[in-house]
Parts: sequence; structure tokens; C-alpha cells
Amino acid sequence: MDHTSIDHFIPKTSDAQLAYEWSNFRLCRSRLNNYKSAFQDVLDPCSVSNDWFHLDFTSFLIKPSPHITDIRLKQNIIDTIDRLRLNSDNDYVTERIQAIKEYSSDNLSLNILKEKFPFIAYQMRSQNFDQNYKDRLRQLFQRINFV
Repeated sequence: MDHTSIDHFIPKTSDAQLAYEWSNFRLCRSRLNNYKSAFQDVLDPCSVSNDWFHLDFTSFLIKPSPHITDIRLKQNIIDTIDRLRLNSDNDYVTERIQAIKEYSSDNLSLNILKEKFPFIAYQMRSQNFDQNYKDRLRQLFQRINFV
């Protein structure tokens, strides 16, 4: 969908000494890097736990995991989702839906899904997608002819 980019997690404008420090570089999509810009309200992807974010397979939106009880952490997760437009950038939502559709229709293997969309694959495993959602979503995608 879009090209990769290198993000300076701590913006160069905030700390010029970190501009060429490997520990400050994050590989990301160009558009996400642009959305983040010099803002510092995004969680560090190197510090995020797999279970902080939750993919709601009924809405296809990313949310804080239901088990998060720490109010500040929950707000940081929401801020990250909002800043990076994970739910408001239609291209990203459509890409997510398309990957789920392809897997549900058996056109995409779990191994390829793990490689290309590791977050979606993790969420499928953790939510027992094949048993809880796969058949219903396959039928839904067939009915609405989602492309």
C-alpha cells in the first residue's frame, strides 16, 4: 500500500543528538511516519506488548485490549490509534478487511498472513478466529461482494 520509511522515534527537533542513533530509528510505513510527524504521543513500537491492542472482528477497528485496566496506558493506546489514524485512514481499514476476507475465503494462508500482517494473524490466533468468526465472515463477504 505504501512504502517503508525510517522514523526518528524521538523527533530530531526534540533531540538532535539522537538523529543518527540506531536506537532511535523505527521502520514504519511512510504514511504512518507522516501522521506521527514530530508528535510524541505515540507508543514506542519496540515497547508495545502484543496484547495491548485488540482487533474487533465485528467492526474491523483496532481498540485497546479489553483487559487493559491501567487508565493511562489505555489512553496512550487510544492516542496512538488516533494519531496514526489506524481506524480513520480508509486505506488502512480496507487493507485490514481485505486481508481478513482473503484469509476467510481460504485465498491467503496463515503463514502468509503472519508474514504480511503479523498483528492480524496474532489477533486471529488469540481470539480463536477460525472457530469464532471465519465462517460468518466468509458468508458476509460473499453476500456483500466486498472487493
